[in-house]
Amino acid sequence: MATLVTSDAARLAASALLLLAPAPPMLFMGEEWGAPEPFPYFCDMSAELTVKIREGRRQEFARFGKFAAAGELPDPASAATFAQAKLDWTRQSQARHAHWLEQYRRLLAIRQRDIVPLVPLIRCGTCRMLEDQGAFAVDWSLTDGAVLRVLANLAAAAAPMVSRASGQVIFATHPEIRGAASNHELAPWSITWLLERERVGT
Repeated sequence: MATLVTSDAARLAASALLLLAPAPPMLFMGEEWGAPEPFPYFCDMSAELTVKIREGRRQEFARFGKFAAAGELPDPASAATFAQAKLDWTRQSQARHAHWLEQYRRLLAIRQRDIVPLVPLIRCGTCRMLEDQGAFAVDWSLTDGAVLRVLANLAAAAAPMVSRASGQVIFATHPEIRGAASNHELAPWSITWLLERERVGT
């Protein structure tokens, strides 16, 4: 993720969305501390099978422009492909990488404490989004009448509020979300997770 996002704010938003969503998060090796090493496919098979794997991957990736040119697709049987994927574990001690490792640990702890207990209670989910603005909201209805909600703006500009910002805040990239809600807009690169309990008398 560290090589795909445009800023630290975007990276935090993407991480908070991935790690707190009520579905198993898929993390690639070293992602939790921002390892820059790529994660190419590599293998060690018999010569006959290796030929078939190379050809199969060329056919599979032929429709992707980046890999259309000869030599752009890493050779899965090459020792160099394997070597470039090996993590430099010493990076974890560098300040920037240590910071992101701590962020991931914090988000995973929040997930374990606040999200995981809700997963068995989820009945259904609905999504509302603003076309071409990067803002959306997802509500997961729970069997006890509560609603797990995420308000997201995955864009570099503020966006109109997609849903109400009510309920207990589980996590917010911008803790001032209540103020943002009063202005009827979501801050750039903002993620807010909320748990709204069933309201009595409604």
